[in-house]
Amino acid sequence: MTLALYAGSFDPFTKGHQYVVDQTLKRHDNLIILIAVNPGKKYMFTDEERRQMILDCLPADLSGRGKNVEVVILPSGKLVIDYARARRVTDMIRGMRSPSDFVEEQGLFTFNESIYPSVLHWFVMPPYELGNTSSTWVKYYWMGEDWETKLPQLVPPPVFERLKEKKNEQ
Repeated sequence: MTLALYAGSFDPFTKGHQYVVDQTLKRHDNLIILIAVNPGKKYMFTDEERRQMILDCLPADLSGRGKNVEVVILPSGKLVIDYARARRVTDMIRGMRSPSDFVEEQGLFTFNESIYPSVLHWFVMPPYELGNTSSTWVKYYWMGEDWETKLPQLVPPPVFERLKEKKNEQ
């Protein structure tokens, strides 16, 4: 039995992230979406808000299709690869949009392999229209003008609604 793990900060969850999840679920029955927490990073959404947004974006009938998906917040002070090893993850899923992503992923792969050599790394490239989608760009657009027309192309509807709420809280 394979167990896939897709880790990221997901601040916020984008259509690119959704694509990676959808492709992973075509090939794996068991997936952990792991919300990683970088103490040096300032997040727009809390850990629990990010978890809820991801849950809101998952299809409701996953268990009926034999799919088991968990959305988990990485415990404080833990490395993703240590969590993967403890959970006996077989496949690490990574999204890759560009050559610069490849360079970063290559370094991460080498590090991960030194700790947990039996885990396989799967790289998922998004289609052309999602190639420039990132949480960072979502936040840039959200801060600017005309954000309500730009963001629906970048984030799933539940995330867009949460971004509107966040804008109203300002």
